[in-house]
Amino acid sequence: MEKKTIQFFSIPVYLLPISLLTGPFIPDLIISISSIFLIYIVLKKREYFYFKNNFVYLFLIFYCFLIFSSLFSSDIFFSLKSSLIYFRFGLFALCIWFLLNNNQNFLKIFTYVFLSTFTLALIDGHFQFFFNVNLIGLETDGGRLRLTFDDEPILGSYLSRLFPLLLGLILLTKLSNKVKFYLIILISLLTFSTILFTGERTAFGIITISTIMLLFFMNNFFKVRILISLVIFLIGLIILISFPNVSERMIDRTYMQFTGNNPETKLSDIGSEDIGLNNEKIVIFSPEHHSLIMTAKNMFLDSPLIGHGPNVFRKKCNLSDFSYNNLSCSTHPHNSYIQLLAEVGIFASILVFFIFLFLVKKLILQKFISFSNYLNINHRISDYQICLIVAFIITLWPFFPTQNFFNNWINIIYYLPVGFYLQYVGNKYLKK
Repeated sequence: MEKKTIQFFSIPVYLLPISLLTGPFIPDLIISISSIFLIYIVLKKREYFYFKNNFVYLFLIFYCFLIFSSLFSSDIFFSLKSSLIYFRFGLFALCIWFLLNNNQNFLKIFTYVFLSTFTLALIDGHFQFFFNVNLIGLETDGGRLRLTFDDEPILGSYLSRLFPLLLGLILLTKLSNKVKFYLIILISLLTFSTILFTGERTAFGIITISTIMLLFFMNNFFKVRILISLVIFLIGLIILISFPNVSERMIDRTYMQFTGNNPETKLSDIGSEDIGLNNEKIVIFSPEHHSLIMTAKNMFLDSPLIGHGPNVFRKKCNLSDFSYNNLSCSTHPHNSYIQLLAEVGIFASILVFFIFLFLVKKLILQKFISFSNYLNINHRISDYQICLIVAFIITLWPFFPTQNFFNNWINIIYYLPVGFYLQYVGNKYLKK
């Protein structure tokens, strides 16, 4: 009976990758159900080691920061709506770990469903770009490619952030190395071209950085990595030359926004001093992002220890004490670390940044071990682990615009690889 229960509750998680293409409601429902299931089954089986590990301890510390900040916010109930139920993301990661341990078919089924869904998203992305409509008939608006079953133009974010996880899961399959070789090449090239077509510059930056890290830090498939890097470069060059609209958004507009020469935004709106050469304004990401970041900075300086409360930026960005200019207001400051500093304070931000540095250090040390002739090769971490760590690093990468840190949809993508990593290393080290 218990085995059937576990198999039954595995089904919604199998469907999670495709549910993420429908928007936030269904995936959020899935992780809520998964969290309740985990608490029930762990208590029933008395397998408390799932709650006794470094991930849970760090997560609880971060969660306490969120709650504490909300309780001292000027809008307590609004802030608590984001922080109070944030715990479900941590429980969801633990649920993935549990299902991997207790359902012998979970990894195989999830991988193939994930691969099929990802492929569907790639096909749909190309279809949208060339025909201005997606596979179910929704028109593409403004050149930005949308999710397959929703109108949100964030297909690039979906593909770029889930790509390292998918690559890692492909490496675990029992397919032959030859099949893996061609599959990895095909998925990599289609992902890169689709993200270029989406026009999402952050997604392009994420896939570029993750690809560079994977090419450099992975141990095996050397020829595949070299081939992928060369072909990606050539395909990217061909797309940028062949499609001026892609080149204009990805290169021209980026340059104009970084230098403050964006014709869509007057320089007088920025409100900052000239800090560039030849009276040219240098701004952070774009005039809009620059204004949001400066507003968040003012909020942080006003309450540096505990911030103003999770998700409260939107409530205070237009107040005279914090507003930078007429571009200062949005639902969030469009950068995770800036948002955490403004809304939760310096301690929570340092904790997140410490985890980022730890993961970067782990990858760098891995490479030193690979180069060393004096250390046992068995100390190297696997390519699967490297893919998961890269997924974490791009989640915590501090130098790109991001979605709202407390957005349900993006947090599910953030925490999905965590469960796989916990299962891979947790059974060996944490169950003792």
